[in-house]
Amino acid sequence: MFSGRLVLTKPVRHTLSAAEIAQIINDLLQRVEANEGADYIQKFTDVQGRSILCVDQLSKSMKASGAYSLKEIQQNDFWIMMFAHEH
Repeated sequence: MFSGRLVLTKPVRHTLSAAEIAQIINDLLQRVEANEGADYIQKFTDVQGRSILCVDQLSKSMKASGAYSLKEIQQNDFWIMMFAHEH
């Protein structure tokens, strides 16, 4: 659902403009809304052809499963925006 806090990797923060990052976030959230969710990995391509991955750490079902404490959910409810070559 990409509803947690956003973490940008250092290369993304230093390479992409604020406008590019905002556009990716907007496009991602539109995908989530239109499909009532999205796969935990979403791929985007910037104008230079670089692949950018958005990776959600906790799915909706993981949060609702009861397997994680509220504290664990709060600590791990984030998603990462990174270049594909960073993984």
